[in-house]
Order: sequence, then structure tokens, then C-alpha cells
Amino acid sequence: MKTLDISQIKNKFGRLLSYAHYQCALSDESINARVVNNRFFDFLEYNRVDSFLKTSLDDICFNELGGGIKRFDDQFSKEYIYAGESYITVAISLSIPLRKLFMLFPLQKMIELFPTYHEMGNFRLIEKVKNELSSITTLKVLLERDKISVFNLSRALYINRYTLNKIKNNQKEEKILTYQETLDLSAFFNVDPIFFTSSQCVPYYASLWDDDLFVALFLTSVKLAVTDKYPLFYMDKPLKLNSYMLLTPSSLVFYSKGKIAKQLPEYKFDFLIDMTIKYYKDICFQQGKAYC
Repeated sequence: MKTLDISQIKNKFGRLLSYAHYQCALSDESINARVVNNRFFDFLEYNRVDSFLKTSLDDICFNELGGGIKRFDDQFSKEYIYAGESYITVAISLSIPLRKLFMLFPLQKMIELFPTYHEMGNFRLIEKVKNELSSITTLKVLLERDKISVFNLSRALYINRYTLNKIKNNQKEEKILTYQETLDLSAFFNVDPIFFTSSQCVPYYASLWDDDLFVALFLTSVKLAVTDKYPLFYMDKPLKLNSYMLLTPSSLVFYSKGKIAKQLPEYKFDFLIDMTIKYYKDICFQQGKAYC
């Protein structure tokens, strides 16, 4: 499972928004629109984080955001840096694609949270945005943008009006859309399908293994997924047992008579981590903690 440095991603994205505003003289509305319409900013969704981190702020601003003015100073704004970091935090914690988050919660609104929330923990920010988004959905935004009623949309796409009303009023209901319905809606409004889905990005970082809750959840997942009835050990190798499973943050290995009998395939190990993180994120939010 590839480890991501979330702090590095947040810092880079925060500096990018500040750079775009000050050095490239882009307005909040321009930055917001260009992020929403550019697939470059799906770097979390499609494992392009390394490319994002390696690309200079200059190149991103001029090639991806279309900045046309270069101011020769090094001024950075703590408000814009906070906004950029907050977008990454919220996108990951609430499983919302980054571009979709910019559509539903524009940059100016995020900046306005700075005076009240910048000294609070991340959870308070996430909670605030989550509450704001409870009445905002992609479909509602697009219907208002194009001045179309649910009734007319239903007739145009042959999608049940009851289904459309559900996803208009609650973004969690987007999961009831079929793949074809998602494609049809995207084509009708001329947007990417990503705006009608939840984020598939599940960032993993090694420090999760320092959290007893995460380790306990992962051990439970292993026990449910593995049928071998061997004792399971985490990190510390037993000395006297003939058969056992040894779990580390990078592997699950089966031992028999002191020798490796087999190892859980990497794709299965990564799948268990992926599922555990999703469950862990939900529990963190219930307990008033931010995942990242």
C-alpha cells in the first residue's frame, strides 16, 4: 500500500492557492472555476500525487490555472494557505472528490471560515463544512445553474423523478444511481462523472499503525478474511508455536514449524487496509476526531 504524506499535500495545495491569488493575480471566482473544470486536480483520485508535488507552483498556475500575471514578490496569504489545506482535509475526511468540493463549497466560503476556525482542530472545520453541505448537492447546483426542473430532467433522461429528487436533496443518495444514469447525467450537464460520485481516494500513512484503534480494526478484518485458524500476532514474533500468522504494517505472513508457509497476496493485504481505513474514518468522525 503506497504511503501518502498528507501534510506535504496539504502544504503544497495551500501554497498553490495563495500563489495563484497573489503572484498570478487570479480572483477567487477564477481559481474556483479553473479547479472545477480541470482534471489535473483529480490528483488524489487517480494516484497522481507525486506529479502534483513535483510540479512547481509556477507551472501549475500558468499551465493549469491559466494565470496571466506574475508579481515578483514572495508574499503568501495565511487565509489562502489555510483554505487550501482545509480543502484537502475535508475532501479526504468526507470522501468528496476535490473538484466536486470546490463546486459545492466555493473558495470564498472556505476563506471566510479562517477567522473563526483556523485555531480550532480539524474536526470542527470538517463538521462545519459537512453541515453546510447537508443541503447542497451536485444535482441541485447544476439544476439551478441551467434553470431546469427535476420534472423536465426526468423526461429528458428517462430517469425516475423520485430518484432524481432523492439525489437532489441528499448527496449520499447518489449511490442509488446506476453507472449508465451517472454517465447520462454527466453528459446532459457537460460535467465529469466524478461530480456524481464519492471519492475513491483512501490515503494511507504509516503512522496509522501507532493508533491502537486502527490496529484493532485491522486485526478484526484479518480474522474475518483469513480462514486459517492460526494464532495471530502483530509485530512481535512468537518463539514456541509451530504455526502462526505474523502481521506487520507491510505484510501478513503464515509460518509453519518456524518457516514461511505462505504470504497474503499484496492486493488482498491492500484491500484489507483500504476497508479498514474507511471504517476507521467513520469511527473517527463519530468520536469527534479528524482522519487527517
